[in-house]
Amino acid sequence: MDQLLQYDSCSSSSSSSSIFQTRKRKRQPASDNVNVLTNDEQNALIQHHAHNTGGAGSGGYCEEGSSDFDGEECPREGETHIVDNTCNGKRNRPDGLSTSQVVIAGDSDSSDNPDTNHLHAFERSNPHWEGRWTGHLFLPLPPLNQLDALDETSSRNEEPAHEVASDLDGSSDDDTIGSEEALSESRAFLPALRVIIRYWAVVLQESFHHDTSNDKECNNDRTTITIVPHIPMKNDSMRTPGTTLPDMEGVSDQERKDLATQNGSLHISLSRPIYLPAPSVDSFLQSITKCINAILSPSTLYANTTQRGKIFHLRPHEAAIFTNDLQNRSFLTIPIAGQNAQWIKRALLPPIDATMKKFGLESYYSEKGESCVLHVSVASVKGNMMKRMLDARCSAGKYDVSDLRSIALFPSKHSLSDGAKSEMDYVLKSIPMSIPIRLDTVQCQFGKVKEVTIKF
Repeated sequence: MDQLLQYDSCSSSSSSSSIFQTRKRKRQPASDNVNVLTNDEQNALIQHHAHNTGGAGSGGYCEEGSSDFDGEECPREGETHIVDNTCNGKRNRPDGLSTSQVVIAGDSDSSDNPDTNHLHAFERSNPHWEGRWTGHLFLPLPPLNQLDALDETSSRNEEPAHEVASDLDGSSDDDTIGSEEALSESRAFLPALRVIIRYWAVVLQESFHHDTSNDKECNNDRTTITIVPHIPMKNDSMRTPGTTLPDMEGVSDQERKDLATQNGSLHISLSRPIYLPAPSVDSFLQSITKCINAILSPSTLYANTTQRGKIFHLRPHEAAIFTNDLQNRSFLTIPIAGQNAQWIKRALLPPIDATMKKFGLESYYSEKGESCVLHVSVASVKGNMMKRMLDARCSAGKYDVSDLRSIALFPSKHSLSDGAKSEMDYVLKSIPMSIPIRLDTVQCQFGKVKEVTIKF
């Protein structure tokens, strides 16, 4: 998988002009497609993201004594306000070029969302068989309300994340971080994801401009790509109580059910989907519980402490695009730090894989060995978007992408145009390099009927 990530290292020298601008005067009206960073989310990230003076994610935090701007006057000195100008002036496109657009389901900042009744957000990769159950084995992340910024009043009184002392690179065993400290820093996760999802939408929008400038047959293309986020695109304090998934107008009831089943919570998958006949489900759950308990019992892991779980570091700057096995759906993912991945591969996966093989199932991660990338999927879109993204970055035909399974969302800077570098830099400076989240559960679910939860 690491080898595949190298394909992102080229970019067309004829890249279009920057879609982001730093505003020092009055703010311009919002554009009509995709906003990359809203004011509330920028303030949340400034308040919560971890400060690292040596990295690309170190900019954007408020100095002591600075105040928020009121939305009318320009930002204070040292603050960066990102404005999406994707559609302003129609990018100086010649008349007749593509009016294709990328929209984010459930995102009020993506205005003029088209009717999506003709789109299929999710399609079954495997047909349903009577008597066959589908299961999932994963590490669930905490509830979404623990990963989101507090409301405006509370956040003013909360200690900024960059003042919390913790190891942000995941290079040491920092499971002793207090639960309150971890929770405080974890609240930067959803605001960062919203920025990244909107940036992905802008990247895909740019790929349409590349198509129309290089293919005359695309001039009348009105294709719409709908990104389905796996998180609510509004802060919890702004949403209706009880909602956990985006409101997708025009998406069918079956597609909503499929989305809720697959993305009821953010998680790190520990296996491929598990397909078993009904009589084998209980036996599998018993076996998986026994093998995981044998290595993750609290008495074994934490003989000298009452703190449970482990701190996992999520890497927003290393966001990547993956495809499924059929290459008919693309996923935006956030990988976990290398040390955390090694712990999963060495401690969790061997007994899990042994149980999978016992029931005639594939041990997906072990087969891929060190190259597998453990991650959290945060958004998805129908189709393989990697070729489209690479075509916009690279010279046509330079790479064979037929077997490509992943690319980095943020490519190497040395191959980017000046405009593309600026676009990417603005986003990277708006999000933390690393976000710590405490996990303490392994879960195996077969629908809503049968499941086991194993604490560690």
